[in-house]
Amino acid sequence: MKAERALLMKEVEVCYSYNVYPSRGVNVMSHTAAEVAEWMLVELKEKGILHQGEAVAYIKNHFGESFIYVNEHGNQSIDKEVKKIFRKLHKGKAAWERDGFFWGWS
Repeated sequence: MKAERALLMKEVEVCYSYNVYPSRGVNVMSHTAAEVAEWMLVELKEKGILHQGEAVAYIKNHFGESFIYVNEHGNQSIDKEVKKIFRKLHKGKAAWERDGFFWGWS
């Protein structure tokens, strides 16, 4: 899996943006939508299934709440830009199961 992850890292341009907080005098690394989408793809390929609820919790804890929003039904969902990149990365090999709220790897 390490080789596969390395390949994915080459496919996806993983960018880090650094925000400077002068009052603290430190640089803080923030994550990108591409990094979140890459994590989703690796997780899905490794496990064969990715439940939205588990993905939302992981993304919030490891990448930040900026990649999560509340949809029109009042549920937490993954940022639309993340899902757009995720679709490009999986190239049609992941299927969304609407009733079960998960992606499956095909």
